[in-house]
Amino acid sequence: MGDYPYPTNFLAPLPGHPVNVACKIMASASYKLQGLADVTGMVYNGTNGTLTCLDPDTEYIECADPTGCGLGPDSRALDYQVCSELVLHVAGSNNKTDMFSTSAVDSWHDSKVLPGKNGVLLMTRLDNYSALGKRLLLLC
Repeated sequence: MGDYPYPTNFLAPLPGHPVNVACKIMASASYKLQGLADVTGMVYNGTNGTLTCLDPDTEYIECADPTGCGLGPDSRALDYQVCSELVLHVAGSNNKTDMFSTSAVDSWHDSKVLPGKNGVLLMTRLDNYSALGKRLLLLC
């Protein structure tokens, strides 16, 4: 999603072929951690590189999608898409043994995507995820 051959500005101001650009940044970095930070900055430093520090707690826009979507009608549309098409659950995330916030997916979904919000009863493929096999129905 978002790996277009031309520059875009709907997820973030990204260059054309951003995955290739990210790979080049990582491959040319003297230190891989610096390369990872530079790639992260490419995606999240929406001020054209003027931020010296990325602080997701203050920069994150909470809306319909835990990746930080648009506002207004855009967020409602993506809310529906996330609820009806995308399975974003990260089973067992605890922010100690992984990089995901404890509230990144499950608590976000449970509190923000309320039953009946979009009037859709969704049968998901969660039965394919053994850790989440109990959650076969999601009301979106």
